[in-house]
Amino acid sequence: SPTFPSQLIITCQAFPDACTEWVNRYPDLWHTLTLRGLSGTAQNDEPSEQVQFFVKAGIPVSESDAALVNKIGRIYEGHPLVLEVMAGEIRQQYGGNVVRYWERHHQEFEQIARELQAQRLEETDYNEALDRQVRERLKRSLEQLPPDVLNLLCRSSVYRRPVPKQFWLPMIGDLPSKQQNAAYRILGHRALIEPADSSPEQPLIRQHNLIGDIAYNLLREDPPTWESAERKAAELWLTAYKPASNSSKLERIRGYLEAFHHYWEIQDWEKAQEIISRRVDRFLGVPIPDGWVSPIDIQRSVLGGVDLCKELHDQLGIWGYYEEQISLYKKQSKRPDIQTRLTCLNCLGHAYSSISNYSSAKHSFKEVLNLSKNAGNISHEKSALHGLHNVYYFQGDYPSAINYGEVWLEKAQQTDDLVSVGQALGSLGNIHTSLGQYEQALEYYARWKDIAQETGDLDGEMTAIGNIAVLYRYLGDYQTALEYNQEQLALAQYLGSRAEEGRALNNLGAICFALGYDKKSIEYAEQYLNFSREDGDLRGEAVTLANLGRSLLQLKEYAKAQARLESALNICRTIGIPVEEAPILATLALLYWLSGQIELAKDLCQQALALATELGIPLAAECEALQLTIENEKLKVENGVENPSFHQETDPE
Repeated sequence: SPTFPSQLIITCQAFPDACTEWVNRYPDLWHTLTLRGLSGTAQNDEPSEQVQFFVKAGIPVSESDAALVNKIGRIYEGHPLVLEVMAGEIRQQYGGNVVRYWERHHQEFEQIARELQAQRLEETDYNEALDRQVRERLKRSLEQLPPDVLNLLCRSSVYRRPVPKQFWLPMIGDLPSKQQNAAYRILGHRALIEPADSSPEQPLIRQHNLIGDIAYNLLREDPPTWESAERKAAELWLTAYKPASNSSKLERIRGYLEAFHHYWEIQDWEKAQEIISRRVDRFLGVPIPDGWVSPIDIQRSVLGGVDLCKELHDQLGIWGYYEEQISLYKKQSKRPDIQTRLTCLNCLGHAYSSISNYSSAKHSFKEVLNLSKNAGNISHEKSALHGLHNVYYFQGDYPSAINYGEVWLEKAQQTDDLVSVGQALGSLGNIHTSLGQYEQALEYYARWKDIAQETGDLDGEMTAIGNIAVLYRYLGDYQTALEYNQEQLALAQYLGSRAEEGRALNNLGAICFALGYDKKSIEYAEQYLNFSREDGDLRGEAVTLANLGRSLLQLKEYAKAQARLESALNICRTIGIPVEEAPILATLALLYWLSGQIELAKDLCQQALALATELGIPLAAECEALQLTIENEKLKVENGVENPSFHQETDPE
């Protein structure tokens, strides 16, 4: 909202170097607050926060005990986790007797106090020293646990997220049930595990990040036990995980994703690959067991062999879960065998491209080109050429996009790869569309659609139809555009493709805008905006914000329009997509001209014209016309002639 700007709050134990750079560059937009621990000073006849903390933890604290509690607390700057673990120790091992605990550990505490005092002159050194001492204190506390309890804590530290109790006990499954439960209870009493935010039907348990990190390091000291724990965790995710009935598609396959990460940690590449290669029912969001005939298989047979199921890693992208997809591919791309690396690097590039991270996408695709040429793998080479073509197209570098696209098309034709031939034709058609060469573009799209239908490539057919819908909108044939658009939307929803469904909604909004249905246009644009933000698609978010800005401008809601357009402009400049930046600059120029801010309008119009001319897109002619209008209005104002074109209406509440 223009009246309530968004704010980002970052909490961290150590200030990141990247944030330091931002602080120095934008001191007026940044505020740093150091969070202290619990206070050891009594106030208004009330005991200190540290003493109150111990009392709440079930430790009776007398006046003499309070001095010792505050003394210990001050050494560790009132660190709540350290105090919580100490309180658990005192309660369980010393019967709640603070004095006995002090007598046992006072030499250790006094030594730590002396070491920390020596570092106080330099804040950074002191903070690092305090962090080391906190970790050492927690480690010593863990090492004093009974063997079964420590084993359960360390083995369960392999979990990357909170899990139910039934995932904890089997980690020491070689022990009798009574001992398992006793070890689990002690962890709770010692405050080493805690409930996580979860539904009442399925309560989840977690370790504090610092406790988990220390426990995991202890576990790694015994490689056979560590590997056994990772395998057990993977087995439990595959066999014991039960998603809620109303869970998202991502949560339905959560067990497979977590099992993949456990197998990857111990470099069991075969098991990891087997998991992410499982075919997934794209509607139900569940992997298909071997030999099981799903409704999707039946639909596929009716459609003449069109495969509507994808492997798990592919399906993540279709559903829009790009971050999870990237996490898988980044790990698999580090595998030693060249073919797996090529596959994952290609997939990684396409996933990065989907979230508008073009520099990372370009890096992945170029690495594939270098590796695939040496390995003689033309299939991966074609995929990388496809990816590079798209990246340069999105960035508005049409000569480079055309170059990669033509090489891609040539290699697809040489290998009789009809699906790739269709995709390459469609991608080259996109460039003709952007350059205003609509007849050539329509020819390319029609050929792609025919090839997709011939090969049973429903995803390709859907995208080709969507491109034709956009093209007819540009040509002003809105009825035909709507017909193709509805066909695209139906296919996208049928295939479960969020990206194409979002594109269809965006084009519907643009058609409504062209027909003057501004409020309906806003409705469709806001749906697509939600899609884009949920999927992390920055390019889609920028395009949608720009469309919203244009619709609001048409409704003369200038302040709201300006906010949306400026947000879109910032995104475009951040991710480097001048082909979208140019029309936004032109729309902002129009907005400022209508608001009577002629100089600002003139400057933005010149920026838009320069960018459109550089890109060679039809927008340049529109910018020239707008620039001439602005110049004429400027002359009128300079000559004292009232400007009837200005609209000073304020936005309605």
